[in-house]
Amino acid sequence: PSPPTFFVCSGTFSSGSGIAGSSTEKDGKPTCFFEADSAAESRAQKECGQNAVCDIAATTYMKGSNRIVEKVLAVTRLGGPVDHEPARVASDKAPLLDPSACPASELGAFVKAFSGRISIQARFTRWPLAVTHIDAAARPEPKPVTKQVTEQK
Repeated sequence: PSPPTFFVCSGTFSSGSGIAGSSTEKDGKPTCFFEADSAAESRAQKECGQNAVCDIAATTYMKGSNRIVEKVLAVTRLGGPVDHEPARVASDKAPLLDPSACPASELGAFVKAFSGRISIQARFTRWPLAVTHIDAAARPEPKPVTKQVTEQK
């Protein structure tokens, strides 16, 4: 990584899920990335909010071609949704997104876009998310265990 420098990350803030971290995007291109579970990500989530447009003054460093936020110094919210509502549980009857909004018509291209862009992950994930893992300690034999994970988790 390069030495830290001052930078203003401008754009729409999007929280990723799990280890994806978060990002700011402007004109469809990422301007800054926030490492998952970092103090910088937490402050940006709290003060900017999901899908809100903000200027985030920060110390950043370059990791390859990505600008990574090391520390948030100030957040100026410029507009966008305010999310003070608790997470809603999606029902099986929840409307699907308009297919024309999909970033790709082929599954492989969609997976590539989904895995590489936090804003697409946020837009195309239906909550709660069913997560399944294998309980290796289960007796008499290992078994799959599924739980519902909310967006906040």
